[in-house]
Amino acid sequence: MNCPACSSSHVHHSRARSLRDQIIKRALPVTFYRCHDCGWRRFRPVTGWTSLGAYALSLIGYAAAVGLALAIIAGLLVIILALLGIAVPWPH
Repeated sequence: MNCPACSSSHVHHSRARSLRDQIIKRALPVTFYRCHDCGWRRFRPVTGWTSLGAYALSLIGYAAAVGLALAIIAGLLVIILALLGIAVPWPH
């Protein structure tokens, strides 16, 4: 791959650094690139079935992590309500 800004061939993969980059990487099947010569940095769509499969697994893992976090929060809420003597709104 050549840099679209300076046409250099010194373009390599780059990590998702900021929170914005992390969100983009989780939400879209993209890979970040950086030019060593001019500093250009952008993301490009992922190509190939293997990469798209990894992206799908990443989304499943992300959804599972969100579900686990919500379950932990719900459990803590039930414990706090029980300690305060407030009735839980559903039968136990």
